Amino acid sequence: MTPKSIQNTAQLRGRLLVLCVLLVGGVGVAAGLLGVVPLHNRLTAQALSELEHQLDLQRLIVDSFHQRLVGLGLQVGSRTQARQELTRYNQGEIDLATLVSLNTPKLADALRQAPDLLGMVRLDRQGQAVVRLGKPLEEGMWPSAGGAPAQVVFGRSGVDAQGTEFLTLRTPIIDGNKQLQGTDLFLCSFASLRERLAGVPGLRGNTRIFTHTTNGWQSLFTLAGTEDGLAAALTAGNVVLPGAGEERTSSWWTCVHGTQEFVVLARLMPVDWLLVVGQDKTALMGAANRILLWVGIAYVVLLLLGLSGVVLLLRPLTGRLLVHQQELGELVEEQARALMHVDATLREKTLFLDSILCSSINMAIVAIDHDMRVHYLNPLAEEMFDMAAERVAGADLRGLHVMQGVTPQQMEQLLQEVHQRGECSFLVSREHGDTTHLLSARVSSITTPDGRQAGYVLMARDITEERRLEQEKELLQTELLQAQKLESVGRLAAGIAHEINTPIQYVVANTEFFEESFASLVAGLLPVRQLLANADAEITPQQLQAARDALQAADWDYLAEEIPRAIAQSCDGLQRISSIVLAMKEFSHPGGKEKQEASLNRIIETTITVARSEWKYVAEVETDLAPDLPLIPCLVDEMGQVVLNMLVNAAQAIAESLGGSPEGAKGRIAIKTRCTDKTVILEISDTGCGIPPEIQEKIFDPFFTTKEVGKGTGQGLTIAHDVIVNKHGGTIHLTSESGKGTTFHISLPRQS
Repeated sequence: MTPKSIQNTAQLRGRLLVLCVLLVGGVGVAAGLLGVVPLHNRLTAQALSELEHQLDLQRLIVDSFHQRLVGLGLQVGSRTQARQELTRYNQGEIDLATLVSLNTPKLADALRQAPDLLGMVRLDRQGQAVVRLGKPLEEGMWPSAGGAPAQVVFGRSGVDAQGTEFLTLRTPIIDGNKQLQGTDLFLCSFASLRERLAGVPGLRGNTRIFTHTTNGWQSLFTLAGTEDGLAAALTAGNVVLPGAGEERTSSWWTCVHGTQEFVVLARLMPVDWLLVVGQDKTALMGAANRILLWVGIAYVVLLLLGLSGVVLLLRPLTGRLLVHQQELGELVEEQARALMHVDATLREKTLFLDSILCSSINMAIVAIDHDMRVHYLNPLAEEMFDMAAERVAGADLRGLHVMQGVTPQQMEQLLQEVHQRGECSFLVSREHGDTTHLLSARVSSITTPDGRQAGYVLMARDITEERRLEQEKELLQTELLQAQKLESVGRLAAGIAHEINTPIQYVVANTEFFEESFASLVAGLLPVRQLLANADAEITPQQLQAARDALQAADWDYLAEEIPRAIAQSCDGLQRISSIVLAMKEFSHPGGKEKQEASLNRIIETTITVARSEWKYVAEVETDLAPDLPLIPCLVDEMGQVVLNMLVNAAQAIAESLGGSPEGAKGRIAIKTRCTDKTVILEISDTGCGIPPEIQEKIFDPFFTTKEVGKGTGQGLTIAHDVIVNKHGGTIHLTSESGKGTTFHISLPRQS
């Protein structure tokens, strides 16, 4: 190894040691943090839980205290003799002096038995003080009944001149008839409550009781500490109160002194007191912080010992690792030369594959990245867009005018559609010299194997010639359809003329009969007319006999019977002529190029009438047309041609199947319509010779026919297929059995 290599090896060894030490130290620090944070959370939760436990113990004591006060107050008011004396006073049976002399000993005895009651005032039913005992209770300190004089009510708290804490209580005096006779007002002592709360083992924090008044929350009792603004915070809603169904709530809040305190709150019902136990953050977290400090010191010591061990362990390992560095470097160089050879081979094969694709795909291909910058053009794209790949590589596609007429905003919309659907197809025109070319373009998304968006590929194909051929094809189809229609009209003309001539003949015959009959009637009625003219004179037997002879000569009975019959026959004939002319008018009327709402049933009925001469000698036509069939958008003229072709084919198939059958034998053509939610169905069945299975797939091919030369061009079913499938978006198929007949099933959409 060269001196420089030795120096590099030593530097590498030192860096490896430092890196390993930093790595192990970082892992150790991360592990410590991951361990300390849960420990801190558990210690904090334990401290908070102890505070909540203190709240539960103190709530039991406070509940017991206020229930004791209520019990004592109600017990004093329930003394029977004192209550009866008050009732007599309210009823006017005794005066005030008598009531005071009678009630005072009894109430004084009750106060002596209840040390928590410092004094009292008894009010009569009118709310007037009648008896006062013990410490004075000023009228301004009386608790308000609040509209419910029959309920127990706690009032204000405070400290008297001797420093005694007190609480006011109001209890009702109810007689045996459940009637309110008066009220007892008591001055109660907090001494027993303070003594019991102070005796709770492990007492921590500051205990306070608040009561709710019309002015918000006010302090009722404080075990330790001073006023810190908690009552104002409760009234302002800055501290969360227990809701309905909640035993307690807890939260942090900031005192007026600026210190943070954690408080646990519980409501005491039914007196509507709020018991709050709190402790400032420093005192609450002091024990937890001390534990965490000792844990941190122990962890740092262990981490330093661990890092020293890692250094001692890695020093010999790095020495052995660097011994093999040179061998590994030589191996890497050998693998690099092999990879370079493989890369050159892949490049050669890629170029070969590109040349094959460019020669076999007749499309212009442009590859762009997600920033719309060009990365690749195949030769056809260079020729189509008149630009060199080397010149536009890396350029923005939107500035190259590849797609003339597509604005940047439209391009952004296309890319959004590609993002949603994966690809987008559209047509675009491009001027090339004096010629306008129509291009069919498609933009597809290019994604990496891991699903990331890598770019887009634009593929375009010149369809100018295809579009011209399609237009010529459509023109030829239109001419072919017109020729087919003219052929149908020509074929039907003789039959229609015969259909019209037959009723005309018996209309003419009946008209001649009317002429002769009218002359006979005039001759027969002339004598009758003369009798009527001489009705005022006497009519002779000779005149009556002459009238009878004249009517008998005119054959009156025969004319009365035959003339109405002849009139009915003439009307039938004229109606038949009218229906044929109307049907022919509708059938031959040129249809528009646009679809219009039309009745398929009406088209079928008109076509049956027009083509009557084609089927009446070989078949009976049965129709089952749905009366509720909706109007559908269609090309009326072309749909009539389709039905005519089907009807003529059916009649010809039946005629072929009858062959040498006896005269008068006929087949059957059944036409049925029905509708579904989205389509209208037309079925045309015949009892003809059927279509062999081997040619069923060919019957819609142009110029395919099984008829003799001169009897068919093979275009009827081809036109039907084009009209149904290509122009109306429907379907047509058949079911056939040789020797039994054929049914064509046509489905047309109810909406365009």
